[in-house]
Amino acid sequence: MKNRKSSLSPPRVIRPEQLSDQVASHILEAIDQGDFLPGDRLPSEAKLAMDFGVSRTVIREALARLKYDGILESRQGQGVRISAESDRRSFRLGEFFHATNNEASHLFELRAVLEGDAAFLAASRRTEEHLERMQACLDDLQQTIRANVDGTGPDFTFHHLVATATHNKYFIELMDFLNLRIKEVIHQARSNSSQQPGLPEVVEDEHMAIYRALIHMDPDGARQAMLEHIQKAADRLGLSILGAGARACSASG
Repeated sequence: MKNRKSSLSPPRVIRPEQLSDQVASHILEAIDQGDFLPGDRLPSEAKLAMDFGVSRTVIREALARLKYDGILESRQGQGVRISAESDRRSFRLGEFFHATNNEASHLFELRAVLEGDAAFLAASRRTEEHLERMQACLDDLQQTIRANVDGTGPDFTFHHLVATATHNKYFIELMDFLNLRIKEVIHQARSNSSQQPGLPEVVEDEHMAIYRALIHMDPDGARQAMLEHIQKAADRLGLSILGAGARACSASG
């Protein structure tokens, strides 16, 4: 049986902005790791403030956020306790500005599954308007390459349009949520590619392959092109992901 901690021992929060979000993330991580189980009581606000090195106001804001998400609950006279799993109201992902390689790899695996199948659906459901807007994104992307500037904006818009072309609001909302979380990771990938001669053009070609499959209403081709793009994006970041390459090979075979 895993030995559970009786109190939190978090690292000191050092960034001045969004301290409550950082505190909430540390508390949630402790819960996810099993340091606290449903029904367990959290330390007092004063103890948490001392542990994290922040004010009690920051602690209250962090706890309020976790209560809103159904992670914590307040019971009169019993303090703040961990809610049952069934009471949680939302799926959460922390910010990935300082994600470990393992965290980023898992996120890209999730992205591959979602975006590969989104491309499959989009190839059957896209409209001419979707294609026109995607072409505009690709034109913008080409301009950023010529100007040697960041192309994260048109890149994100292109992937958003693929999701939109599924006509499935859950795909759209989930993929937008996911991509916002990994925006900094993708920005890093594009920064790396811009420093390597010829690589930005390779990235553009990957998007063009997806676009061509959508034009021809080729679901399997669209999925394969999307999976290959995400696999290569992960490779450029030095991430090891399982599934994208295998699924791409399966789709082509």
